[in-house]
Amino acid sequence: MEIECSSSALKELESGVAKVLEDTGCKAIYVWHREGFAKPGEELSIIGAIGLTRHEVVEAVRRCIEVVKSCKSIVRKEVTE
Repeated sequence: MEIECSSSALKELESGVAKVLEDTGCKAIYVWHREGFAKPGEELSIIGAIGLTRHEVVEAVRRCIEVVKSCKSIVRKEVTE
């Protein structure tokens, strides 16, 4: 898998995550996304959240997954040999 991020990817992710942070009431959210090549089974994204309740955290992570998946500035290409 090859992952390419355009220069607007960070801004797009920050905007989406800020909305999730505001809507869920979590105290902090961390999103990391790989750029470059990844072998099968390697992490493509890591998402973490800190909140007062389990419900807040689970909802924030679920919504951040959708933010990452819908980010048009991140292009994932499957590379086969």
